[in-house]
Amino acid sequence: MGSRALVRARAGLAWLSAWSSAHVEDPRSWKGLLRSYRERVRRLQDKIERLKAARAAGKEWPEDPVEFCVRFLGFTPTVYQEKLLRDPAQLIAARWSRQSGKTHCVAALLLWSCLRTHGFNVIVLAPSIRQSKITIRQEQGRIL
Repeated sequence: MGSRALVRARAGLAWLSAWSSAHVEDPRSWKGLLRSYRERVRRLQDKIERLKAARAAGKEWPEDPVEFCVRFLGFTPTVYQEKLLRDPAQLIAARWSRQSGKTHCVAALLLWSCLRTHGFNVIVLAPSIRQSKITIRQEQGRIL
């Protein structure tokens, strides 16, 4: 292990011990973390059950990506998101405000395309690898 990696590992351990000691003193924070963890597990189990039910019924994935979002992902797209989801164009530019669901909508569309089309590949591009990883983690949390 190089000296840089060792310094990073020590800094990570120092942060973890500082975080855990600060949160051990306040039992309410642990209750909140446990509650949010349980809620996330419950949501994931619900989504898994919906997908299992669809697979057991032998149904194909819906033709309409909006129907896929409502039935399998558990979110109802807004009017402008529906327009993007149903757009057949190969290249789409979404000029929406910040935090309006652009990434989430495109991720749902890509998931629908992957499930319906055998051999469909997706590449996540961003100005930096860090931003790509953040985007992938956020969408995994929302969709899966």
